[in-house]
Amino acid sequence: MKQLLKALPKEGECFKYLCDQFPGLCEARLKQGVFVRPDIRKMMKDENFETKMETNERKAWESFKLVITSFLGNKKDPNYKSMVEGMITNFKILGWSLKVHFLNSHLDYFPENLGEVSEEQGERFHQDIKEMKRRYQGKWNLGMIADYCWMLQRDNPCEVHERKSNKRTSEDEDMHFDVPNACPHLRTQRRCELFFNYAPPLMRKTRTLVTMTADPSSSSLDL
Repeated sequence: MKQLLKALPKEGECFKYLCDQFPGLCEARLKQGVFVRPDIRKMMKDENFETKMETNERKAWESFKLVITSFLGNKKDPNYKSMVEGMITNFKILGWSLKVHFLNSHLDYFPENLGEVSEEQGERFHQDIKEMKRRYQGKWNLGMIADYCWMLQRDNPCEVHERKSNKRTSEDEDMHFDVPNACPHLRTQRRCELFFNYAPPLMRKTRTLVTMTADPSSSSLDL
């Protein structure tokens, strides 16, 4: 998907149509072709999207959709190799990246149930941060960081949540904003790192306020 969109003329009608369909995405992400799965599904169902393409662009898009449905899903088509070769040929006409070439050399290593497998570390992060940007109307502040950290805590499958009493104790009054075991796994810690890499430069200065360790028994996050 990224290689296809990066090859589109940025002044063309097709790219301008994408900007109109995804007003919540910044222009930089559109130019780099950074889309999450819900966005890709929306584009595949949009019949008007293909009408904005040139002939070569339409061929590349149709071959890309064919690979998604016949190879990247839970069932492989018997002719999936020829479909991938056709997609690479169409991408080459558009000025495709060399990265796509290696796909044809490793087809036998892909599992059968590709629809249930995802090795993209940042895919979940982009989905989460999209919701955060909508909730905070595109503003980056400490409250947004705290909300994102609490979301990681709630999303931790190893954490046991129990209903607690509403009574405040002296220990609660002395407690500062601390999220125990905020990053118990490297996967969650990676999402925290992506957050600060994705944040504007001004917000990256607040990274010094956050302490993260990979050890679940001693990890904490203080703001």
